[in-house]
Amino acid sequence: MFRYKLVLCDDLGTVTKMKINIILNSQNANWILEKFAVKTSFELIKLGHDVRINPEPIQEFDVNHYLSYNFVLNPPAKSTVLVTHIDDKSKLHFVKNLAKNENINSFICLSEYTRNFLISEGIPMYRVASVLPGVDSIPQIRAIRIGLSSYIYNDGRKNESWLQRLSEELPLGGFEFHIFGSGWEKTCEKLIQAGADVIYTKATTDFTGDHRAILDSLSFVDFWMYLGFDEGSMGCLDAALAGVPLITTPQGFHLDLPGGIAHPVSSYEELKSTTTQLRPKWLGRQEFQEQYSWERYARECLAIWEKEYHYSKTAVYKSSGTDFEDPDIKSPLVRMTFRRYVSSFGRLKLIIWIRKHFKRERKL
Repeated sequence: MFRYKLVLCDDLGTVTKMKINIILNSQNANWILEKFAVKTSFELIKLGHDVRINPEPIQEFDVNHYLSYNFVLNPPAKSTVLVTHIDDKSKLHFVKNLAKNENINSFICLSEYTRNFLISEGIPMYRVASVLPGVDSIPQIRAIRIGLSSYIYNDGRKNESWLQRLSEELPLGGFEFHIFGSGWEKTCEKLIQAGADVIYTKATTDFTGDHRAILDSLSFVDFWMYLGFDEGSMGCLDAALAGVPLITTPQGFHLDLPGGIAHPVSSYEELKSTTTQLRPKWLGRQEFQEQYSWERYARECLAIWEKEYHYSKTAVYKSSGTDFEDPDIKSPLVRMTFRRYVSSFGRLKLIIWIRKHFKRERKL
């Protein structure tokens, strides 16, 4: 028995649209496939559907969805199968044999890649779908940490004005500046207003302690920045020897440092271009959260089931991209070894034989 019994709650105030049975074999419980079952069921229930998680199909339900193609046995009409991966010939052979059963309306892959591969292997396009998995929660995008150290002078020789202008023209959320020295107050304020995080360590009379703090930062910053055009920055020398990529001016002894300059900047425009390139692309975008949610996953599966519920076999199911057009898609199949043959026999043949045998024993 499974730990979850998911049914439509009476207080939702919605009419059950479909009866969906998610088939989770006991050998696949307590791991990733159980997460698929629970997360998908939860989202479908919120949408007003009657959903169950069972180890066996329920004949009278609208849809029976198998979470493992290894355990499909006598599927009822309007069944679908999750295709987790096809990485050897035995698995491909097994899925192609399943495709001969007309009760299986769709093979739902985790990627367009696998969908296209199955189509290239002769499974009809209208019977293959792809739905990108969801995640439990959107991971926090780690800030890009940039270190820099200098004394600021009245003549602006360190080009801190570039950072101030950058703060006015670009959102800087997702950046974390670790600044060492003195005279950076105005620049820090501008960076914070643009959404950046700033850790400002002011210089003291203990230059040895100050230098130690800079060296300590080299263990966690992603880049070291220097924008001045004098002979070179000692901070860049430390960073280069620590293997930290440099964002700095291509002049002076910067040109002689080991590892070279990752991002040479000779003007404000080049600094802006580099910052735009490094900025986390998905930061703050609502569609990022929506695209990778379990709600979106459940809705896309539901769209497949609803089409099959109405026997719309002319539909081409896809989650993104274009229809299959590439007949020369590279095969994901690995070379079959003796161990893989033995494993595939046990996985695809022996388990099913045992289940049939015990079913006969129970009937007797």
